[in-house]
Amino acid sequence: MIDFLHELGVASRGLGLELGYLSAQAAEKFRARLPKASIVDCSKFVAWILVIESDLELSVTRGCRHRRCRNDACGRGDMPWDSGI
Repeated sequence: MIDFLHELGVASRGLGLELGYLSAQAAEKFRARLPKASIVDCSKFVAWILVIESDLELSVTRGCRHRRCRNDACGRGDMPWDSGI
């Protein structure tokens, strides 16, 4: 990953990492090999983004088979991913 960032020419730019999910050793490796990069911990931001769900995710999570319905007992239609959405 670090080599790839160098190849892209972005090794001295801002870099958002989920530092909460990296080992201390891995985080230090990023810092050591990307000394000019501004490394920011994005762990909370990524977790917050995961809270926002699309209509498709909501219908699947709730078990509804009808892509527009939010009622668990609906049972109309096919699974959302089968309808070409």
